[in-house]
Amino acid sequence: MPAALETARREAIAAYDLTDGPRMLDLDGLAQVAAALCGVPTAVVNIIDERHQHQIAAVGLEPTICSREDSMCAVTLDDPKLRVVRDASEDERWAANPFVSGEIANVRFYASSPLVTPEGSRSARSACSTSSPVS
Repeated sequence: MPAALETARREAIAAYDLTDGPRMLDLDGLAQVAAALCGVPTAVVNIIDERHQHQIAAVGLEPTICSREDSMCAVTLDDPKLRVVRDASEDERWAANPFVSGEIANVRFYASSPLVTPEGSRSARSACSTSSPVS
């Protein structure tokens, strides 16, 4: 990621203070909408900083923190498009990821969309997943 974009992302994360403060339950509604739209039981809102992925809202699981290198959303963080992957185990971008391989989880279906600040920073993604491929 270009240094200027990474700096803008860090500044946006700090301005919103979502990773260190108390959980904002209003954001769980966004995760619920994402899960409903995708027809899956699990969805999260992820903030990705320079070292970690912070699940700041979730439905279907308890939000956690993982390393950025394990994050599925970090792979497409700079991508402005919605991504839908029917079976992540068959996609070279994610097949070896610990969320797919069984080390952390067994994600098959994965969809994510960028969450963009008014200033244009893509510091987060909303993601949906399930352990079954979706056709």
